[in-house]
Amino acid sequence: LAPSGMSAGGSKFELDDRSYLREKVIEVYEKLWLRGAPLDASGWAELFFLKPNAAWLQSYLGSLTAARLRASTPTVRALWAECAARLGHEHEPSVRGHALETMSGILLGLGGVPLHSFASDAPELLTGLDEAEGCFDELAPMLRELLAPPSSAAAASPSAALTAIALRRSALRLLMAFALASDGLSANILLEFLLLRLASSWSPPAPGGGLKKKNGKQAGGATFAFAASLELGEAAELEDAARLLALLSQYRRHEAKNECLALLCTPAAARLLAPAITRAFRRAMFPAETAHGGGAAEEEEAGGEGG
Repeated sequence: LAPSGMSAGGSKFELDDRSYLREKVIEVYEKLWLRGAPLDASGWAELFFLKPNAAWLQSYLGSLTAARLRASTPTVRALWAECAARLGHEHEPSVRGHALETMSGILLGLGGVPLHSFASDAPELLTGLDEAEGCFDELAPMLRELLAPPSSAAAASPSAALTAIALRRSALRLLMAFALASDGLSANILLEFLLLRLASSWSPPAPGGGLKKKNGKQAGGATFAFAASLELGEAAELEDAARLLALLSQYRRHEAKNECLALLCTPAAARLLAPAITRAFRRAMFPAETAHGGGAAEEEEAGGEGG
């Protein structure tokens, strides 16, 4: 459902039949989307200091007709460009994280609109067709940096390591949003743009050489996103990696060898992903149990199985 109850002076808004206290960021969204008012440089800076409300963005964009979404193209492009401009390491980690989350909200909202031709309409909305490849050429290196394991200096600092993990998880979720932006995964032009560029320069090894192809070459962009996660083994991040692996294992699986599908069958990936998959399965099958302390038992059992 579309966000409602959005009078400028109101103190609440509604989303999916639930009422929420109005956040400052909602007022900025309303200015952008409902009143079509552009933001100046200070307005954009303020927006990215605020915690995003990706659910609002997803719900609002997903509620639009294709015609209304096309009419909002200037706003979509402006917001997307401002997000992309804030992914570099020169920005504060919180700003980078807010930009990643905002981009995810835009993509998931886009996935709710039945576009006439996703292959042309989606790039046109986000960047413009003529600029799309150049924009993705700039986006991919920043995502590679975010997804890569932290430097030894960052790993030695607990706070820096936690920041790197949080940003990497946001980047993983952005890749999931790219994959979910279209009903047809194998015809998702945005995902194709991104995976080709992620594969262009570097691909990290997984434990036990799980990412090696039979010909000895490193696997490419289809495995990049979760390879760094497998190396670090953070529980929540591994769950995101498992979801992404399941999604991308279906990407053009009948046209060529699918690296994700191959990785899914390796002993290293199976060993590392098994606890995350088990936790997700139990939450789905036994929600009441896991909500009342079942998580501790799961961790203990997963640890025992791993030993």
